[in-house]
Amino acid sequence: MTNDDGDEFNRDQRGRFGKGNPGGGRPPGHHTPSLLAALRRRFQDSEGADGRSVADDIALEMVQRALNGDAKILTMLWDRLEGPVKQQVENDQVIRIERIDTRPKTTEDDDE
Repeated sequence: MTNDDGDEFNRDQRGRFGKGNPGGGRPPGHHTPSLLAALRRRFQDSEGADGRSVADDIALEMVQRALNGDAKILTMLWDRLEGPVKQQVENDQVIRIERIDTRPKTTEDDDE
């Protein structure tokens, strides 16, 4: 990679692409599979034991763990069903704002 006047990558001194550079990246229409999409496919397409979906099996397992005392799972389930508990913020502090004059003093200021 040369970055002098004979730059083969068509970049300026700051490393930006110059005019006429076709650019790069993925071609239009190219999609990368996301983890969320893969998980959704697994939940929708797969069946677990007794003909239930994978999501049903996971939900059953989570409920069983919560009933057996798993506090993290219980909290997560409760947050998903009812929404997280709102945090109370105490607002009893008094904030004092003072104006600071940063202008240089002049002789006119001394007369006041």
